[in-house]
Order: sequence, then C-alpha cells, then structure tokens
Amino acid sequence: MKSRYSSDDDFKVMIKCFLCGDEFQFGPHRYAGKYIHQWGMDVCEICLSSNRDGIVPGTYPHLEPYLASKCIKITYNVKGWIPWPV
Repeated sequence: MKSRYSSDDDFKVMIKCFLCGDEFQFGPHRYAGKYIHQWGMDVCEICLSSNRDGIVPGTYPHLEPYLASKCIKITYNVKGWIPWPV
C-alpha cells in the first residue's frame, strides 16, 4: 500500500537554531529540534544533544545577553555552564 505522503510532495518547514544559527527541519514528518518555551527560542537537536549537561557560555556568547533581555535569571551549574530549563 502506498503512503498518503510522499517525501517528494512534502513542504519542509525550516527553522533557525538560536544557538548555532543552522537551519533544521521542523515539520512535516520530521522535527529535528525543539522549542524551549521557558526561553522563547528554537534549538536544533545537534545543539541539544551536544550540550545536554549545560551550555558553555563562551561557546554561545549571545545567549546570556538574550536571557538577560528577557529578564530570565541565569543560573550556572557546578561546571559554570547554563543548565537547560526543566
């Protein structure tokens, strides 16, 4: 039986990752990232997985000013990294 959806027919929704700036697919049928509601940003699965223990502030220097502009209190873990919101 043929699927209703063909990969040739799909319109891909591409979103820019806030951290690395690369685009990732966010539908249909593939969601290669996540919207972080508490911070109001989209992040690709590569950045999520490579920073699972926390975000090193120096790697993404635009993160701290962005969070401060949103009045989000920045906390750091024991390594000095910014943990993901829970």
